[in-house]
Amino acid sequence: MTVNVQFRFRSGLPLMAFDNVRLRGSWDEQGHPANGWTSHPMQRSRDEDGYDVFVARVPFPDGEIGTHFRWGIELDRPGIPDLWAIAAELDDEASSRRECSFDLQQGIGPQTYYLTWIGRLGANRVEKRNSADGIRFSVWAPNARAVSLVLADPAVGYIADDGTGTIATIGMRRTVDGFWSVETGEDHGLADFDSMVGTPYMYRITRGRWIARLPHGYLVPHADRCGRLRSRRSRLSRTAGGIGRTTKLFGGLRPEAGGAAVRGGGCRRDVLG
Repeated sequence: MTVNVQFRFRSGLPLMAFDNVRLRGSWDEQGHPANGWTSHPMQRSRDEDGYDVFVARVPFPDGEIGTHFRWGIELDRPGIPDLWAIAAELDDEASSRRECSFDLQQGIGPQTYYLTWIGRLGANRVEKRNSADGIRFSVWAPNARAVSLVLADPAVGYIADDGTGTIATIGMRRTVDGFWSVETGEDHGLADFDSMVGTPYMYRITRGRWIARLPHGYLVPHADRCGRLRSRRSRLSRTAGGIGRTTKLFGGLRPEAGGAAVRGGGCRRDVLG
């Protein structure tokens, strides 16, 4: 018996300035742990968001269930072969290794490395084959107790502390890696992408006994594609009843969402909650 594991590499970049993408892993040809890493070619495909993704599938013997494996991505650029594509170091001050890892389990999900977070945060178009394109809102809040998407009246363009200006509050679901998400089809308050252009929105992120308010921020979704937040000022206040810590991020959908170059420095992770 074997356990089949899918590995995915998603750059998020609009232009593929590389090729010959390979999966490298700390196992031998039979899927047993090894000091020398084996190499597997990855095939280009498209993910559910319409982005290029490279995929490889590796069978491991079920006798290795519980074993810790390490892996990474290697690729070529014109004139520069064998580049290591894992950008982030391990969360370990004593190590400078850049790699991913997993513990083999029955029914394990895809192991994915994102070179950038383009298309993962903010408001993004979801391509539909037989209907109008939908929309997905996502935010990274690993320590939040609850996250909601709040839509504002375009005529008001702002949501006050008492809720004035709100036209819909939509609960978001926790997904993987600390992300919260909601998209068209999961709530009747979310229409197709084009009909929501111009709609101001915010995220309400609840944790603990504090309410953090970030007014006048502007989240540029997909046109910026990194979901950068620019806020002129912020205010922190303690609620008498301990309602919870709530962070408000204001944004507005723009019709040009769907294509833009990556800005210098790449995407950063917005730590919320």
